[in-house]
Amino acid sequence: MSNPPTPEKLVYTPAEIAAIEGYSVRTIIRIFEKESGVRILLRPETLHKGRYRSLRIPRAVYLRVFASGGAIVKASKKKQPVERKKAKPGKRKLC
Repeated sequence: MSNPPTPEKLVYTPAEIAAIEGYSVRTIIRIFEKESGVRILLRPETLHKGRYRSLRIPRAVYLRVFASGGAIVKASKKKQPVERKKAKPGKRKLC
């Protein structure tokens, strides 16, 4: 009989964490893709096949990111509209 893995050895997929935390899979990938300790299995793009990337997130990394508040997705600031000066009639140069 094999021993069950210890909690630090457990590895999650982005879909599993998305189901636990209530985020989309794409958001979980964006949160974890640059974290240290995350395993990325990669098949590069070829002429006829697209890139394939699979993430495996260790439990320790998952707990570290969500305990530090790093998973809070910050809303991006909306750019304020730029006021443009209206052209005065008669000031345009015609070619």
